[in-house]
Amino acid sequence: MILFISEAKNGFYVRDYEEKDFAGIYNVYKPAFSEEPWNEYKKCSSCKVNYGIKESNNSAENCKKCGKPLRLEDYWTEKDVNEDINYAKSKEWNSILVADSGGEILGFTWAYNISIEKDMNFLKGAQNIDSSKKIIYVDEVATAANSRGKGVATELEKKLFSKAENAGFGYVILRTDEKNTAAINLYKKLGFERLLYGVSENNGSKYAYDPEFNSRVYLVKKLLPNENIGGNSEGKL
Repeated sequence: MILFISEAKNGFYVRDYEEKDFAGIYNVYKPAFSEEPWNEYKKCSSCKVNYGIKESNNSAENCKKCGKPLRLEDYWTEKDVNEDINYAKSKEWNSILVADSGGEILGFTWAYNISIEKDMNFLKGAQNIDSSKKIIYVDEVATAANSRGKGVATELEKKLFSKAENAGFGYVILRTDEKNTAAINLYKKLGFERLLYGVSENNGSKYAYDPEFNSRVYLVKKLLPNENIGGNSEGKL
């Protein structure tokens, strides 16, 4: 049963994910993350290091990381993506949205509640977020290549933020790659700013840093929560 649906805009509308949408999501997910800067097209079957499209087509005999004879396999399988979705669904609060155009999935996003201390301890102490407030993390967002520039990602995120506010959340966090300038510009237009730890010795900004993925950029947006509504609340816009 669909609990959330938006008005049609630019030939599509945003609604809750249903199981029948999985094939459409996968068809967007796999090629989107095969592109720069993610380069998650293939992976070494031994050490799982990623290979982009160009690198896969011109790969050496041995793996660039583990040095073993190179055997490449798909980086994202249907099983992998389904596990990602199920992980989101396992959270106390979650929202999985799709952009639907006559049954064709143009894009998707999903998010869920997190605790910085438990889930992202390396962000603890960030200056421009109150970790005592309820926080959601946008785990994934992607748009089909032939649907970009139509406002798909913007509408998906706006509806997601509205649902989060109705559920009483005070902040939303997401991450992208420092080379993904198009995404960073979009998020800034949506009201995001870089997570800050404070000021460094040379008086420059000291941004939040992920020790596992040092090219990742962490962004935060303050929401206007409806404190009278809680749980996995849904709305209809």
